[in-house]
Amino acid sequence: MRAAAKAASDLVDLMPPQDFPHPQKVMAAIVAIFARHHQHVIERAPVEIASQTERLTLKVVSDVCDRLQDDVSGQIARERPLELPAPEHRDQARREGQVSDYETRIRPMLAASMQSVPADDPRKTRDDGRHAQRVTADLEARRVRSASTEHPGNARE
Repeated sequence: MRAAAKAASDLVDLMPPQDFPHPQKVMAAIVAIFARHHQHVIERAPVEIASQTERLTLKVVSDVCDRLQDDVSGQIARERPLELPAPEHRDQARREGQVSDYETRIRPMLAASMQSVPADDPRKTRDDGRHAQRVTADLEARRVRSASTEHPGNARE
């Protein structure tokens, strides 16, 4: 923020604002515009603005700063070293490793355990079409067991 205030002060020294009833408000607006930009833009902006226009306006200040920001962003992108892959790429690789582990280790074990269940085993999956029959038989067996274990005083009538 100090750099933005110094650059705004330098700009106003180069080009005093004309036709503004409140120069302090203009100065505050210029500082706010400079504060939104990169340090390199703040350093170059006063000279660029003074060389491009004879009349200081907030629109000119904003346009010049935006153009300089685009130039600086491109330059920084070109100078930036090669970066590591983004975190989602590493997460994707981890997920793919988990899937291949499942395919090679876990799925065959599950398939073997499913095949070892006899056809008449009540633990068989409900996909065989007889699930409802097994549930009904199980409920009936539970009723019979609970009726046989009831105390004579608690019997239902």
